Amino acid sequence: RDELFGSFFPPTDKAVAYFMNRPAAETLRRFSDPAFKTPEAEDVRAVVQILDLSADQVADLVGVKDGRAVRRWLTAPTSKTHAQIDYATWRLLLLEAGLVPLRRKRTGI
Repeated sequence: RDELFGSFFPPTDKAVAYFMNRPAAETLRRFSDPAFKTPEAEDVRAVVQILDLSADQVADLVGVKDGRAVRRWLTAPTSKTHAQIDYATWRLLLLEAGLVPLRRKRTGI
């Protein structure tokens, strides 16, 4: 790890603590799970940073018109331009980032 990041400045404790909690665990659950929590802008931002993609590249990946839609997901909820990311798009980002498995065993079917 040191060989890989040796020249990179060490992150602050605050930054490490923040990103260790993002995206929030509740946002990784299936939509049908009662414990599922809608992702906040910070959750979306963390996944976009994990993917290391620009807003335009994310737009291309998920099939939205352009990076403006992605930037709306990243703005504060109090902003007039804020838009909530839909679940299917959110799940695709999580899958692409490797944060959730592609399939789960179905039980009771």
